[in-house]
Amino acid sequence: MSIATKNGDGGFTDVFSAEKEVFRVLKNDPRIEFIGTLDELDAFLALAGFMLKSNGNLCYANIAGETRKGLVNLMAVKITETALHTQWLEQQIALLEKENPVQGFVREWASLAAVYLNAARAVCRRAERHLVTVTGNTEAADWAAMLPWLNRLSDLLFLLAAAEEKR
Repeated sequence: MSIATKNGDGGFTDVFSAEKEVFRVLKNDPRIEFIGTLDELDAFLALAGFMLKSNGNLCYANIAGETRKGLVNLMAVKITETALHTQWLEQQIALLEKENPVQGFVREWASLAAVYLNAARAVCRRAERHLVTVTGNTEAADWAAMLPWLNRLSDLLFLLAAAEEKR
């Protein structure tokens, strides 16, 4: 089977309903915008993880890797797993706040890993905005459970970038 199915050539793509039924929507549908933004977030998390590992910061690289696993659950709309992963994010935030207190939000982002983490944070915030649009659709109300995960992730990414900047 080829990756080039040509099914999207007309500007439509498939979406699964909560009942696992497939239906076609325009590629600029808010759900597709949201899922596409999560895909971008995954790419930036992978870049950040690679840079952290290259810098020898295996602890933070592992956090980035675990975060990508949580993102897979989010993209698959696995609400229970996402809620559990939100708790993990909160634990990581508490540890980072204790180890690396942050004063203020304006940063220089003096390392490439910190830049990628900050870019991932910005994409995460955009995903959050897209999700708010999606959850305005009554058919997608279950997706609202994803908002806390994205909110915590953006906080974690900021703290990771700030801590990495201090190294």
